[in-house]
Parts: sequence; C-alpha cells; structure tokens
Amino acid sequence: MAFALKQAETETPVAEVLRRMGVSEQTFYRWKKLYGGLGTGELRRLKQLEDENRKLKQLVADLSLDKHILRGTCSQKSSDACSATRARAPGSGGARGE
Repeated sequence: MAFALKQAETETPVAEVLRRMGVSEQTFYRWKKLYGGLGTGELRRLKQLEDENRKLKQLVADLSLDKHILRGTCSQKSSDACSATRARAPGSGGARGE
C-alpha cells in the first residue's frame, strides 16, 4: 500500500503502478484517501496497531469460546460438582479462598 502511494507520487503513471501491484484503481484511491497524508513511520505504526488489534480480537474470541464451552460443560455435570469447583476457585469466596 505504502509502496503504491509513494510510486504514484513520483513520475510513474498511476496506471503503471496499479498494473505492477495488481490493484484496482478504486482500491488505490481509497488507500490514497485514507493513508495519503501519513509518513512511512506513521504507516508502519498503523500497521502494527492493526496487527495488534487483530490479535486481541482473536484472543477475545478464543476466550469467549472457552468460557462458553466451560459453562456448557459445567451445566451438563451435576450442580454439586460445579459448585465444588467454583468454591475452590481463587477469589470465589469458598472455604479455601477465605
């Protein structure tokens, strides 16, 4: 993306840059609108933040799925067994956590 924007700023025709990159004209102008004013360092930081955001979203999804699975497993077992498990959990207020 940054390469395409920088190349288009030079004397290289936009159509040539797009052909080399395999990018549509619409995509190029969307990139230009969104990222045209950013410097190389800013683009790099933006990419890092986007990657971190993607990883955090995946982590939240994984943890939510784990929680859902554990709740399902707990509801299938007898309530006594699950209550005992909760009582042993740190910070749950159970006998061992007090």
